[in-house]
Amino acid sequence: MDAKTGEVLAAVSLPSYDNNTFSRGISQTDYQKLVNDPGQPLFNKVLSGAYPSGSIIKPLGASAALQEGIITQDTTINDTGQLDVVNPYNNSIHYIYKGWEHSGLGVVNLFSAIARSSDIYFYTIAGGFTNFTKYLGIDKLAAYYQKFGLGSKTGVDVPGETAGRVPTPDWKKKFSGETWYTGDTYNVSVGQGDILVSPLQMAAAIGAIANGGTLYVPHFVSQIQDSSGKTVSKVAPAVTRKDFISGQNLSLVRQAMRQTVTSPQGTACCF
Repeated sequence: MDAKTGEVLAAVSLPSYDNNTFSRGISQTDYQKLVNDPGQPLFNKVLSGAYPSGSIIKPLGASAALQEGIITQDTTINDTGQLDVVNPYNNSIHYIYKGWEHSGLGVVNLFSAIARSSDIYFYTIAGGFTNFTKYLGIDKLAAYYQKFGLGSKTGVDVPGETAGRVPTPDWKKKFSGETWYTGDTYNVSVGQGDILVSPLQMAAAIGAIANGGTLYVPHFVSQIQDSSGKTVSKVAPAVTRKDFISGQNLSLVRQAMRQTVTSPQGTACCF
């Protein structure tokens, strides 16, 4: 996407299929092959697919924590590889929440936590732990995810998109009858658990970080031409929301994201 307009520049859903078979009048046999293909070639995964985001959601949580004053760029957390949460009603019961690096990443701050994708850092700033008592909590975390456009349709100019899902304590109670636990917040903070997003939603959300805080409505059509090739109208950028994160905080998050590819220990560096 063009982060300054919301225009979709490229979108790929795989496996693909040959559009020409439809334009010529597809046979029932060929159509059934597409319908029965386990790879679902007719399903547009870009805007209709809903998946756990994984760690690409972490810049959103970091933006929220900075905006709410939960952290600064200098706040450090010791990533030991896991959090040991004691059941408050039975101290003999422990719940272990592990990071992707089980041996731990050591002391991390905003920059190294995003660059090295520290699960423990984001568990802590989202759900708290021991002496880290000032944290986002699921209500604020979910609210910021929603501000970034998760959990609702983007309004893209192609039909069939999914709204995805941002789970909350109320949703869980209605869905399963169960109570929300801190572990649920931990999972959602790193893009796991019950959260579901489309690739298009995440492109738009990260675009808002890239451009300084404007969430644009994605669009595939940039202009309309007549039969002679003359442009008869252009699609103007549409804004869903803006300035919900300060420019200063987004600048810090962008610097941290950049270190993912420039730092020797960054998770996207040097492979």
